[in-house]
Amino acid sequence: MELKNPQFRSVEIKEKDVVLFPNGIPGFEGITRFVVVEDDDFAPLCWLVPVDDPEVAFAVVDPRTFFPDYHVVLPQSEQDALRLQNEEDARVLVIVVVSTDPTEITANLMGPLVINSKAGLGKQVVLADSGYPVRTPLLSEALLKCAK
Repeated sequence: MELKNPQFRSVEIKEKDVVLFPNGIPGFEGITRFVVVEDDDFAPLCWLVPVDDPEVAFAVVDPRTFFPDYHVVLPQSEQDALRLQNEEDARVLVIVVVSTDPTEITANLMGPLVINSKAGLGKQVVLADSGYPVRTPLLSEALLKCAK
């Protein structure tokens, strides 16, 4: 199946690459089938793209790329919902809000997307008591100074 989106070149995906988010993503509850599209032109960012509405795309990133100490502790109920038996089967991504101003690029560390790679199931979980913010600047001040 071919997936076309204006953010990246069209890609061929296989049914086995589709991740089911049974409850959708908050604000997009009616969209349940997604695929993670990796494109070297945007690395380390990836795209979470609805299979049935590929005009929509969420910029996502592995949070440990920017926050090495980031850790998700899932309640047992969430692990059960995702059919996670091993931590290694979980892929954690966070949604990134992209801006032309680098100081305004943020990541939602409170609401990571957890994907069970083996079962093809995903869910956005809310880590309410984690202390992680919804809008965390993605680029540190030191990195921004170097870029200037």
